Amino acid sequence: ISEWNGAKNINGISLGLALVNPKDGMTPITPQQIAIAKAGIQYWRQNYPIEAVTTHAAVATPKGRKTAPEEAPNFNLLDFV
Repeated sequence: ISEWNGAKNINGISLGLALVNPKDGMTPITPQQIAIAKAGIQYWRQNYPIEAVTTHAAVATPKGRKTAPEEAPNFNLLDFV
């Protein structure tokens, strides 16, 4: 269940990228994960009309239902935008 920019249940209009992490609030995302995620997003931007990059936590409803990937201590959305 999700909502973004007025659209509901956005799985059909979005691309998803998962970063494996224990979600314990202490384990950082690895430099390799960050590099691969950046490369994947860059590829998508070159091949699809990407409007925005956001997080699962930001679009999941109700708010607070999902926390990925904000729980990783070194996550910064601006690294991927």
